[in-house]
Amino acid sequence: MKIIVYGFLCNGPNSYLLSTWNIADFLIALISSAVYLPLSNSYEFVKVIRIVRVLKPLRMVKRYPGIRIAVESIIQSVPQFINLQLISFLVLLMFSVLGITFFKGLFYTCHNDNIPETMRDSVSTKWDCFDSGGEWITRPDNFDDVFKAMMTLFTAVTTEGWVSIMW
Repeated sequence: MKIIVYGFLCNGPNSYLLSTWNIADFLIALISSAVYLPLSNSYEFVKVIRIVRVLKPLRMVKRYPGIRIAVESIIQSVPQFINLQLISFLVLLMFSVLGITFFKGLFYTCHNDNIPETMRDSVSTKWDCFDSGGEWITRPDNFDDVFKAMMTLFTAVTTEGWVSIMW
């Protein structure tokens, strides 16, 4: 209806696609209509595009100026947020290199179900583990390379799963 009333693009300064909110509205409606394509269930990329339907409430932003101000301020804060993420990444990188220096190779354990519990304390090295028939494995959270060290630190910083890292 808005396209008919305002004109699509070439209807003067009040045309539909000359407003950024109308462009966002048009793109959300266009991508959301991909669900109704006949072959939409057979393509994986169409299923990913369906996620854009979450943005449908943004179509109401144009009607309510208070919400529009809030959304515009969020959009304007994105560059500062990216700067903050870059600084956080560099701090995690610095501490992950420090963690690699101190803890590389120390998160290995002996995995052997055949060892009695009384002898598990005596297995402390890689060769003791191999002698008892075990497998020398590393924990998922370790400091053996930069990526795993950063993921381990991220887990500790977000306080989700940090107890297993500390043990």
